[in-house]
Amino acid sequence: MRTVAIVSQKGGVGKTTTAVTLAHGLALEGMEILLLDTDPQGQCATLLDLEHEAGVFRWLGAREPVANVVRETGRDRLRLIPGDKTTVEAQLLLNYRGETLEALYSARADLETLGVDVVVMDTAPSVGGLQDAAIMAADEIVVPVACDYLSLERAPETFATMAAVRDRGWAGNLAGVQPTFYSERTNAARVSLEDLGDLVTRLGLAEVLLRPIHESVFIRSAASEGRTIWEIPARTEYDERAQLEYVRLVRHVRRAITARRATAHGA
Repeated sequence: MRTVAIVSQKGGVGKTTTAVTLAHGLALEGMEILLLDTDPQGQCATLLDLEHEAGVFRWLGAREPVANVVRETGRDRLRLIPGDKTTVEAQLLLNYRGETLEALYSARADLETLGVDVVVMDTAPSVGGLQDAAIMAADEIVVPVACDYLSLERAPETFATMAAVRDRGWAGNLAGVQPTFYSERTNAARVSLEDLGDLVTRLGLAEVLLRPIHESVFIRSAASEGRTIWEIPARTEYDERAQLEYVRLVRHVRRAITARRATAHGA
């Protein structure tokens, strides 16, 4: 079993959309996927047209068996542990017990009983708490960064948090920095993408900067219908472009997972 965390300390960068689209895309490629929603907004369920539930609280906070809180999504090979506002209470309990940072890493054995190939974790943009726990538990991390000034301003904080968690024992990898909401028609987006390239180069991360995902009405329409972009027909060249850009991300992450697994087995 491999774990992938979608991490950003800025809201509105397409983090949950990326988590859901990636999870369903991997499932469509034949992998057994669990989507774990650690964000108190619980919007993974929204994007899949499901009800918000206190799954994370019941599992991590109240210590119910993980099998009790896993939900079918109506999609083959894709299951969900949903969250809602009670996820905040789970984090408070974990803090009280001194278990927050290791909470998800320690729970990997529980997740492995579900027989999944990959766990995709959506995270809240808030610093600390379950976001740090998701980083600690992640084999691979994808960092979405919207192509705007405010998102770019916050990106270094995300990388700094990853470095701080690494200092505390995280042994995973940054699989990709994924630019989102890109448009060639706006100078601000072009400049932001160039500045992001400069930033990751300075940090020695240029090799994991991925090609941008364009701003898309198609992606928003799918979200409003409680479906993923794999479940609605592409009617225009821009719809097809959105799907192809996410196909690239899905296959990039799958290659990263496969490469790390092969390396681990070789060791």
